Amino acid sequence: MKGLILALVLALVEGQKQDLEPVFHMGKTYLYSYESIIMHGFPDRSMATAGLRLASKVEISRVSLSEHLLQIRSPKLEEHNGFWPIDSFTPSSRLSETIAACLSQPFKFEYTEGRVGSIFAPEDCPVLCTNLARGVLNMLQITIKKTQNVYELQEAGIEGICQTRYVIQDDSTNKRATVSKSKDLTDCQDKAVRSLGMAYVRPCPTCALKARNIKGTVTSTYKIRYDDSGASLTSAMSDQVYQISPFNEPNGAAVVEVRQELSLVGTKRPPLSEPTVQLHKQGSLRYHFSGELLQMPIPLLRIKNPDLQLTETLRQLVENNEKGATKEAIAKFLQVIQLFRVATLDQIESLWLQFVKELPYRPWFLSAICAAGATDTFRFLKQKIHDKKLNIWEAAVTLPLAFHFVTPNIKTLEIASSFLTCPQIQKVLMHRIIVYLGYGSMVNKYCAHALLCPNELLQPLHDLATEATSRGDAKDMSLALKAMGNAGEPASIKRILKFLPTFSAAAASLPNRIHVDAVLALRKIARKDPAKVRELTLQVFMDSTLAPNVRMVACVVLFETKPALPTVTALATSLLTEPSLQVASFAYSHMKALAAGRIPQLHKLSAACNVAIKLLGPRLDRLSYRYSKVIQISDYSFQYQAGAIWRVYLMNSPSTMFPSDIITKVRGYYANTAMDIIEVAFRTQGLTKLLRKQNIPFADYDTYKTLKELGKSFLGWKELPPEDPLVSAYIKVFGQEIAFADIDKEAIQQTMMSLTGSSDWQPIVKKVVEEVQRGISGRWTLPVLVAEMRHIVPTVAGLPLELGLCGATVAQAAADVDVKLSPPVSDNFKPSQLWESKTDIHADIRPKAYFHMIAMMGINTQYFQSGFEYHAEFSANTTMKFDARINMKEKNLKIETLPCHQEVELAAARSEVYAISRNMEEVDSEKKSQIFPKGEIPSISDQGSTEGSSKPGGWKQSSMPNVISKGYQKGPEEIRHNNAGRRFHTRRFCKKFESLGCSTCLSLKSQNSASLRNTYLHELYEEFEAKIILKPVRTDADIDKIQLEVQAGPKAASKIIEVSSSGSKEEGEAAPYEDIQAKLKKILGIEEVLMDTGGEILNISISSSSSSASDEDFSRAISQPEFLGDRKPPILAAVLRAIYRNKQPTGFQLVLYTDTQPKRWRIQMFGSSITGPSRWKLCADASVINYRKISGSLKWGKNCQDYQIATQIATGQFAAYPAMQMKLEWLKVPSLIRTTARWFYSFLPGAAYLLGFSQRQQLSPSHQATLVMALTSPRTCDVVFKLPELTIYDTAISLPLPVPSHPGTAISASPSSGWKGFSQATFSLIESLKGHCTVFQNKITTFNGVEFNYSMPVKCYHVLVQDCSPELKFLVMVKRLEEAADLIAVNVRVASHEIDMYVSNGLIQLKINGVQAPKDFPYTSNTAASMLLSSEKKGLTLKAPDYGIDKIYYDGHRLEIQVAFWMAGKTCGICGKYDAEIEREYQTPSGYLAKDAVSFGHSWIVSEDPCTGACKLQHKLVKSEKPLSFEKAAEKCFSVEPVLRCVKGCSATQTVSVSVGFHCVPADSALSLDGQLRLDQKSEDVVSSVSAHTACSCQQCPA
Repeated sequence: MKGLILALVLALVEGQKQDLEPVFHMGKTYLYSYESIIMHGFPDRSMATAGLRLASKVEISRVSLSEHLLQIRSPKLEEHNGFWPIDSFTPSSRLSETIAACLSQPFKFEYTEGRVGSIFAPEDCPVLCTNLARGVLNMLQITIKKTQNVYELQEAGIEGICQTRYVIQDDSTNKRATVSKSKDLTDCQDKAVRSLGMAYVRPCPTCALKARNIKGTVTSTYKIRYDDSGASLTSAMSDQVYQISPFNEPNGAAVVEVRQELSLVGTKRPPLSEPTVQLHKQGSLRYHFSGELLQMPIPLLRIKNPDLQLTETLRQLVENNEKGATKEAIAKFLQVIQLFRVATLDQIESLWLQFVKELPYRPWFLSAICAAGATDTFRFLKQKIHDKKLNIWEAAVTLPLAFHFVTPNIKTLEIASSFLTCPQIQKVLMHRIIVYLGYGSMVNKYCAHALLCPNELLQPLHDLATEATSRGDAKDMSLALKAMGNAGEPASIKRILKFLPTFSAAAASLPNRIHVDAVLALRKIARKDPAKVRELTLQVFMDSTLAPNVRMVACVVLFETKPALPTVTALATSLLTEPSLQVASFAYSHMKALAAGRIPQLHKLSAACNVAIKLLGPRLDRLSYRYSKVIQISDYSFQYQAGAIWRVYLMNSPSTMFPSDIITKVRGYYANTAMDIIEVAFRTQGLTKLLRKQNIPFADYDTYKTLKELGKSFLGWKELPPEDPLVSAYIKVFGQEIAFADIDKEAIQQTMMSLTGSSDWQPIVKKVVEEVQRGISGRWTLPVLVAEMRHIVPTVAGLPLELGLCGATVAQAAADVDVKLSPPVSDNFKPSQLWESKTDIHADIRPKAYFHMIAMMGINTQYFQSGFEYHAEFSANTTMKFDARINMKEKNLKIETLPCHQEVELAAARSEVYAISRNMEEVDSEKKSQIFPKGEIPSISDQGSTEGSSKPGGWKQSSMPNVISKGYQKGPEEIRHNNAGRRFHTRRFCKKFESLGCSTCLSLKSQNSASLRNTYLHELYEEFEAKIILKPVRTDADIDKIQLEVQAGPKAASKIIEVSSSGSKEEGEAAPYEDIQAKLKKILGIEEVLMDTGGEILNISISSSSSSASDEDFSRAISQPEFLGDRKPPILAAVLRAIYRNKQPTGFQLVLYTDTQPKRWRIQMFGSSITGPSRWKLCADASVINYRKISGSLKWGKNCQDYQIATQIATGQFAAYPAMQMKLEWLKVPSLIRTTARWFYSFLPGAAYLLGFSQRQQLSPSHQATLVMALTSPRTCDVVFKLPELTIYDTAISLPLPVPSHPGTAISASPSSGWKGFSQATFSLIESLKGHCTVFQNKITTFNGVEFNYSMPVKCYHVLVQDCSPELKFLVMVKRLEEAADLIAVNVRVASHEIDMYVSNGLIQLKINGVQAPKDFPYTSNTAASMLLSSEKKGLTLKAPDYGIDKIYYDGHRLEIQVAFWMAGKTCGICGKYDAEIEREYQTPSGYLAKDAVSFGHSWIVSEDPCTGACKLQHKLVKSEKPLSFEKAAEKCFSVEPVLRCVKGCSATQTVSVSVGFHCVPADSALSLDGQLRLDQKSEDVVSSVSAHTACSCQQCPA
């Protein structure tokens, strides 16, 4: 038994794992050698690399139970830049000394059971040195589980807390252990990372890890030796790899590898001595960000004295700019920004006083102040605006930049809040808007990652909303809502809901635009609390009492919360019964657009919408663009993990034919992030008032008073609310609203008055003319920091790895313009005098723009930089120096400019990449290598290097990280063929204009590696240059000037003759017309063209339709004179020529002829050289052959014979449908056009597929393209597009507007004028937009196209249509006569006129104001607004366009009414509201929706006096004739809408059954019909049929 127990004990002891955590014993100093290498490069070893190597000695001593000392001695920093292994590491002794100085004192750290705790360092120790110590200590971080050899856990390290996997190999025999661990740096809970300038980039937390463009991992290997006294660390190696793939390409990735080695050299006594200075706690092992944030991703700048450096750099900046060295100026501008970030307020103030009066310095100074974004620069700007040191335009430019770039913190937010109350800001509306919106954006950035935002930050915005509401100030309400929307905090929801009628009854009286702004303010809040915003917007969308555009905006916000399938299907179900087709169409098209999307971040929403639209069926899909729509164009590349969406929200209003609200936005997607790039919105309201005659006193007319009285007789009727003209717009950049403008009625009217001929605009024109005559002179400069984006992560070596981008641009313009007017402006100036004046202009305008972007990947600290630097620049530089003379009376324009004297670079784009190494001790001697080798790079084997082994010594021999050296292994053949160095590509396209002495060239240059892979990253790293150059051409004589002269009118021919003969002007003018004609024909070379073409100079035969009429017309066209100059003088001549000192001018001349015959319209244009020998000519011809065909041709070359293009547009039939055909035929074209066409042709099949078109490979004529559009219905068409080898087609394409034609309609063959067919189509389209209502017999067709049958009660007037706007302009009533069932009488009220049209004794009668009108038509009113009565066909027409009545036609049996399109949504009556809401067509005067057409028609009957009136019907509420009971309780029910009943004392002789809604109450309820005027506000409990009276019999006058 004892033996068994002993065996078990021995087995237990044997199974117990030895403690492997490294132990440092008291009294000893452990000596290690330490080396770390950071390399930046590509797997392709033929490209340049950059790197750093830090070697040092490390000593570690234990001073207490958990406290240890770390001493780093003799650090040596070496830099590598170039091509490995040719270029090796070079020491940087001065920088090594700087680092050694900050590492002179030991660090203290806590270390227990393999885990590093707090770290202590001297107070003045730079953070960079503390982080280097963290890099060493990170190698000591090891977590051992005694019971497992393979395990995973979350381990803290310099990178943060990341998922770590351990593998332990224990060699107990030799008492050695190997511990391996690996970390996935994309799977970290608390990752050490810092992102700057990315506040508006939204990450996607649910996106897959494979979508990450930056992937990293760390592997570490520990060699441990243990004995009875504990374990000791003999060596540790770490290898960290970051793979950076901007385009998510497996082979297109840059690699950053960091390797560390810590090797035990020995031990010594005594231990390290305690530091002589006090140590302070510096946190844990987690990396600390500090000094590296100061250094922008630009070339290293050593800051010693910011004040002096700023002064010197600013002077150099302005000097470079004035010399034209814009690239150097931008580089200095970026340095100024960095210097401002460390400058104190006193230093900035001193610098301002130094440069404030020097105008060239001000724009650079102010822009750099804004871009610095520091607390002191923000405070400085606030003080200058408060002290009125900036003018209004300087403030308008600097304020948005300052609020965008400032770093949000408590101090800057306090300064920003003081901007809100600054008196100078409050005085200028533009500044006030910018500041409030900017403050909201600052709050948003500050609280972006906080769960709760401090209330005091939002309080200024909430206070503004409260004050605006109390004052009823709509503009401030809008500003407060937009600012709260920029802030995007859930704490503002309660304030926002007070502006929505759904949640606050008081908000119902607010303007519609305030409701819209309130809903839009919820958009950004949805990012923090999507569930709450989803709930609120769904309620708003379901609230049918709100205006349609408010509900549509709620739909937009709702879908931005990414609702789940249940919510989307609930919304879709509600659309089945949605009364507003505008809202239904918008929501449906939005869901359809989302369903078709391919964006991964919207995949769940797309799937939900795809299910929801199947519930709705095709009903909503057939709606035209008269209804609101969402248009979306999107694309996404799953290969490159990038995409974009462009959406346009078109929100139509019932009162407009076209969208009243348009919102368009672009959103980009990249990897696992999304960003709103730009959003622009326009909103219009009541603009139709501006399209018609103003100042008509409608309220003074009798019609206005009549309609007011009539409205009282209809229960519940009320006129539409007034709609003041308004135009508003806003712009959002990166999701933040930066500006908006509301232009109200007063501002619009002032603008329109100045444009429409009011006398008030003449002084303004005079003032403008006087200012222009004084001349325009100035210099303008606007530099802007476009972007600064930085992503920084730590490396295991303790140095920061940065991906940074910085871009700046400058726009400049210099102008000197001198204008002289003859005769000069007099005191009694009238604008008409300008048409008789001569104007001389001398102008010198020099605009210039430059953009420079720097992108960096590598180590970026204030001490040194190492990595890759990408530079891209774009420049545009033009000079417009000319003299112009304008003679309005003579219709002559002459412009003169100087020729090309030297080569000028008009535009250029360049990019290049370098491997760079810089350090602050040698700022002026940076190391820079081009990314591609200049010559052949020997292979690794030629250099005799070997791959690194796992042993420390072997790795040292390699001195090159494995991923970069081994990641791309080549075979011998590949090395031999691809290591040939660079490849150069150069292309140059030039076009010479010898007659003008200049040429334009496009130059393209690029160079890359011969072994370059086919990836976007490698293409980005190519050295590239593209530029457009204007340079002089050698000519026989010097050109003095270049002149362009345009002559219109009768002197056009004389101008050509004058230029050609260089003779006297009088000779050309005095010659008879025949001589001028002959000379002109000779000058243009028409005879030569006629001889070469055989008499047909401008006709290219195109196969037309097969009708014989077409052939006859075509033949007749050819038989007509080919040259219009034979019988018509030219109407315009233009001459572009170069004038020499000792030579005849050279250049080009152009002549234009027109012939406007009634049945044939034609235009011809001829161009030729003004020098005799040249036979190059241009001939163009366009003509209307007949009423359904237009043709045109273009020829050029030698006598117009080298190249030919012809086109034809014709109308006819295609498969029995009316159609239009467009043909393009080319016989011969230049190679450039052919190349461009082939390029376009390659994209066409893919584009057609994306647009949903079908394709067929089908051979067609090789030099012809044909497009046929056939109208299959008024709203759909078929399209066939034939190309030489491809046919693209589609059917039933929806048209945005209905076309007034019908399938199968025969095409008239009657001859007509040339433009008739085409102008008639345009006229018909415009007419189709107008409202048409028809009454014929018992059939009524409303403005919205709804047809129904309704038999009118005899003698009772019905309101057919009336103006329901507050202006109450007109009224049209109709009644059926007794004589015959199809005879009707009409009563029209317009202004002070009452017009009666009726039939008596078979003849149409007309009364005006009760007096029989004479038969002498037309009759015109003498009021301020015109009204015309005339006869037409068999009836009468009335036109009163100023009142909204385009036409009323009446012939006794038929009545047609056409109202102006600006009356949309403003009418009411049986003809409807003209708002396209066909689902709500049967609206009664109270707004109640009638159950059927009969009750709808009855509701618009006008009650008359029971005794004197002919109509004995009246509207009365009725009680249900059928007893009802609910849940066994008796009920009595009353109609909610009145029903037609005979007046008291009369009995019904005819009745009709109508459906009516009833409100029911208990039988014992006191509710009765006595004294009850209306019940339409009560609930509708049941629908029942009742009898309505339509004819009455009265024995006597009812009492």
